[in-house]
Amino acid sequence: MRKWISLALAPVICGLLVSQGALGAEFNTVPRVPADSQVMEAAPGVSAAQARYLGRWEGPLIGHKGQIPHTLVVERMEANRATVVWSTGDSTATTAAVHRLDATVTKEGDLSVNTIGWPMVYRMSLDGTSLQAVYTYYGSDLVGSMAKMSGPSIPYSAEGDRVTHWPANISTMRPQVASHAVQATLPTDLRSSTADGSPRARWLGKWAGGGCRQSCSIKLAVLQISGDSAQVAVVFTNKNGVQLQGLQTASFVGDELRIEAVAGQRLTFRFRGDAGLEVYRVARNGATGWAFIEREE
Repeated sequence: MRKWISLALAPVICGLLVSQGALGAEFNTVPRVPADSQVMEAAPGVSAAQARYLGRWEGPLIGHKGQIPHTLVVERMEANRATVVWSTGDSTATTAAVHRLDATVTKEGDLSVNTIGWPMVYRMSLDGTSLQAVYTYYGSDLVGSMAKMSGPSIPYSAEGDRVTHWPANISTMRPQVASHAVQATLPTDLRSSTADGSPRARWLGKWAGGGCRQSCSIKLAVLQISGDSAQVAVVFTNKNGVQLQGLQTASFVGDELRIEAVAGQRLTFRFRGDAGLEVYRVARNGATGWAFIEREE
């Protein structure tokens, strides 16, 4: 069970994680927010409880190595999902980082942001003026209370081509053995068309791997490419069984290959140099997962 800790009690409860002398001494820089960051009004139909997350929030995260300056900007809010800027400043334990990421609203009403490693979860205060943040990683907690900053917002507008907010740590991910998932399998008689020399021809062939913290298995076969679309066979499984399977029409958007499946489920692929394909999945309920797959001989 996640333990929510008020900032007033944090130095006491986290006595094993941070010393009183460290508080304030390691608060070195203000987290950076991109110049193009804008807060948008909530999409039509979003509940008032979810809309309260919109805006800029600031406050340090306190952990066993001191405290880390932190800013969260919730830029967009649609039903059960959001786009955020997640930013930390320099500290003795970390270097500054800023990422634009997807977030989801959990069934408990908390905001879950896919940061480095495990998600960071934010809970709204009853009066809507502060967030309680908890990030648990390998048994250690970072906790904080974040205050809402005043600022303007712009009218809501729907996105054209949906932007993929790739997870912060996916660039270092390696293929994982999906020990907590049903193993994905493709038919053995699938054949890809002959490469025609176009830059997209390198997508052709079979790809396999896993991820989602060792809980998903993915196989992809890109069979044919025509203009901005591709015929693919894909299998995605997790601990609950097969989630997506069969022939699909995928679309190229920039340097990404996207599969928009039944009921809003989405798989997005992109190359990581010549090493393989990074995979980002958004499920029907807004939950996300990511993986890395390699070419299968």
